[in-house]
Amino acid sequence: MLQKYNFINRQSILLLCLLILSGLALQSCFGTSKHRGGKLSDAMEASSDDHEGERKVDTRHDPDEEDDDEDYVIGIAGDPDAYIETDSAHAEPPPEQSIDIIEGRNNAWLTIAGGTGVMREEDFYGWNHFNLALGGFIAERHYLEINAGISGAPIQETSLLSESLDNGVFLLKLGAGYKFYTTPPHTFMGLYLCGGLGYAYMRWSYKNPFEAMAYDEYGNELGMETISSDGVSGFEMYIGAGLNVVQTEGFQLGGEVLPGFIAWGGETSEGFDNDVFNTFYYTKLKVFIRFGW
Repeated sequence: MLQKYNFINRQSILLLCLLILSGLALQSCFGTSKHRGGKLSDAMEASSDDHEGERKVDTRHDPDEEDDDEDYVIGIAGDPDAYIETDSAHAEPPPEQSIDIIEGRNNAWLTIAGGTGVMREEDFYGWNHFNLALGGFIAERHYLEINAGISGAPIQETSLLSESLDNGVFLLKLGAGYKFYTTPPHTFMGLYLCGGLGYAYMRWSYKNPFEAMAYDEYGNELGMETISSDGVSGFEMYIGAGLNVVQTEGFQLGGEVLPGFIAWGGETSEGFDNDVFNTFYYTKLKVFIRFGW
């Protein structure tokens, strides 16, 4: 029993470490490396079918406007007095209750999920998404997971974005989730509350490529570049509820309702100031199958 308890604790620590490392890797891949002074709305206008004249964006660089502050700060808070006893001679086993409450749950679960959703943004209609998650129970009714997914949102034909963007937008996501089960593991159906947060990256293609000047960090011109696509990073948070309509020892089938939001960063991957995409508020409807071992 003690070995099972220690395995699950190691598993939960591993999940959090993978989340942090993967988030940093994604941020390094998609983070902004271009220096421009233009606005995203100007880029949209230059790409628009209604644009007249040369497709070029004025991106004159002003070093005084550089902001040294990061858009996002990831912090890890903890109790400075907390520690892990490493001396086996003095270590005490966890309370008997902490060991026994894990009975009835498998150690690891793979979740395959998909569904649709709605945004409060009038520029988009529908939101189809697909997710994979790996998680485990850290106690009888407490579940942690890391998840990754891809989704797409088509643009309304009446939206001004439809004149500038081609085939809507797609999103990549990496995050962590938590579930609290209100029902015990031996019941045929399971009800739980859930929540999570993560890193999101939205990508799009312009209908008509355009040119813009690129600058180095000192404001020196690097030359004109042709831009055909762009993207922006964001922070996602959600809460919700889920229902396992079937749950056995190694299989679960159910659905979730997840209201949440994505707060987009202030600068795109191509270095434009993001004055187009505000915070996305959404509600996701998800169905899933989950396999445990």
